[in-house]
Amino acid sequence: MQEVVNRVNANKVNDNRFGNIRQQNVVMGLSMGGLCARFALANMTRNFPGTPTETRLLITHDSPHRGANVPLGLQYMIRMLGNVQLFGYNVFDIYPDYNDAIGLLNAPATQQLLLYSATTTNAFTANTFLDATYRPMVTFPAGGPQPTYRFIATANGNECANPLFSPGKTFINLGAGVSAGIYARFLFFKVPILSYKLAVAVEAYALPAAGATNKIARVYSENSLKLFGFINIFKQLYNNTAYAPGTHLAVDGVPGSNYPLLNVDALNQLTNLPIFKVNLYVSFPLGPFLGGYFGVYAYNAGVSYNFTFVPTASALDAAPYTTPVFSQKYVGGINPSYPSTSETFIAQETVQNNPSLTNNVHIRFTARNSQWLFNQMEGIANTLNCSGECAVTGLSISGNGTLCTTGTYCVSNIPATTQITWTATPSSIVSLTPVGNGSCVNVSRLSNGNLTLTARTACSTSVTKAVRVGIYSTSDYNITQYPSTVCNNGIVQVGMPWYYTPPAPNTTYNWYYGNGLTYISGQGTNVITLRYNSQGPFSTPWVMGRANNDCGQGPFQTINLSVNPNCYSSFAVSPNPSTDVINIEPNTDPAAKATLTKPAEIVQVELTDKMGIIRYRQKFGNPAPTATINVSSLPSDVYTLRIFDGQIWFTHKVIIQH
Repeated sequence: MQEVVNRVNANKVNDNRFGNIRQQNVVMGLSMGGLCARFALANMTRNFPGTPTETRLLITHDSPHRGANVPLGLQYMIRMLGNVQLFGYNVFDIYPDYNDAIGLLNAPATQQLLLYSATTTNAFTANTFLDATYRPMVTFPAGGPQPTYRFIATANGNECANPLFSPGKTFINLGAGVSAGIYARFLFFKVPILSYKLAVAVEAYALPAAGATNKIARVYSENSLKLFGFINIFKQLYNNTAYAPGTHLAVDGVPGSNYPLLNVDALNQLTNLPIFKVNLYVSFPLGPFLGGYFGVYAYNAGVSYNFTFVPTASALDAAPYTTPVFSQKYVGGINPSYPSTSETFIAQETVQNNPSLTNNVHIRFTARNSQWLFNQMEGIANTLNCSGECAVTGLSISGNGTLCTTGTYCVSNIPATTQITWTATPSSIVSLTPVGNGSCVNVSRLSNGNLTLTARTACSTSVTKAVRVGIYSTSDYNITQYPSTVCNNGIVQVGMPWYYTPPAPNTTYNWYYGNGLTYISGQGTNVITLRYNSQGPFSTPWVMGRANNDCGQGPFQTINLSVNPNCYSSFAVSPNPSTDVINIEPNTDPAAKATLTKPAEIVQVELTDKMGIIRYRQKFGNPAPTATINVSSLPSDVYTLRIFDGQIWFTHKVIIQH
């Protein structure tokens, strides 16, 4: 690859048509060629700075930067089949082409390319070449030589994270067998003389979910000869089973470009067989006292010959390369959570008129990705990698939630070349100045207010951030109480701007309150909880609060609490007026129930007349939520009923009327 680049550069001539300039290369590598091209250009940049690459654009088309995949179960199965004996010889001894298949699996390029490689019939090795050799070369540390070329990537795997199939899918589950025999016939009885049986089973499965160790491959064959029904001569020709390692990523069916197994025509025909089960048995006479039989069975319990060859995340060189990366959406050249190392990219959309085809075959050029690539080569404005099927998620805007004078805000974890358009609502309170390519913006305060900052990509994906500009004013918050009226000895919440609104970011709150109110909780937050007690010469209860941020302290706002004179406690009293008994029970009114801080229970009850003289008193050794008192002996009048719950006295006005 390096020799090709050097030879092309050595034979260039300046282009007089465009100002006598020296044209720069565009390099495209398909599949493994993308890795070779990327490695070669990086090696020239880092280790041969005196020999420039003269390259402006590197394209990798469906290249396995994080490893390609041939299912481990299929690799095991292929190796097992080579060891099966036919007529005293192993399969790989009989069929020379079979050795070619094994040689391909053992080739250095295969070992460097595949994520998992079978080394024997039930042992494997994980790829170390890509992380140990390839990635250190193609990664350019700060302070060292930097590439002159842009790096973009394509993936033929689905952009919206639609997989081919779930982990553990059956690839191959084939079985067949024959049996034959001779028996003697005596009246209605059959006596076996000789019987023979041959059976074969071949199985291969996709890797199960990460961490599982399910069976992924098995090849089994046997034959047996039985004489007179009890002398058994049995020979197991082959029996081998392989299991998933448990340390794997379940990549066999994740979103990605797909490929038929080794592209071998005969094997394709085999794996395209329909699901079936056949069981035939024929009996026939061999003479007056002898009979024979012949039987055959065969089955195919589910076959899939397509598998993920290059996962979408591998083609886009996304990181970290762990199980969650396979459920990520890659739209518009952006994924902030598992970013691609490429400057921008395009992945596969659902094929038009065929919604079931969401992952294309390996390295196929479609109308969409071809036009996108052409535009990239020509420097034409290009949004063909935008998608209406799904939207990228995980975008966020970094920056302070409070803006006093100026501040910088950025869309985090996106490629440096992603174009961002910034808007502010309302636009009159700040001015915006994009920084660099627009992934960041400088914001300057013009006046105070609440701001919504919006960043929008070329694909119209947007993300917003709420920002407080300047100190708070009285128009920014309206103090409100809940419930709308407070009962005596009841709980009341006062909040800004509303009691259920979360606190504003980077904001603290100061609260003050008048006589008749006692503190429960919430100082410093946007909601304070108080208890109201009207006993005593108190004026209208009031609460005062203000909001403060990094820019300074806001002005105070004051609210006079609304008190319900007919609501005194968390207990309900009935009947009122009463002639003989008064029933006390918990108040079921929703507003009253909202003020409770403990379950209602009655410890003591007192009834006083207008002069303050106690006319009735009862203590309850076992506090209960309800009580009944007899008032039939008291004269008709207006009384004050006081109920003690162990902490607080609750007051009701009651009328006794005979």
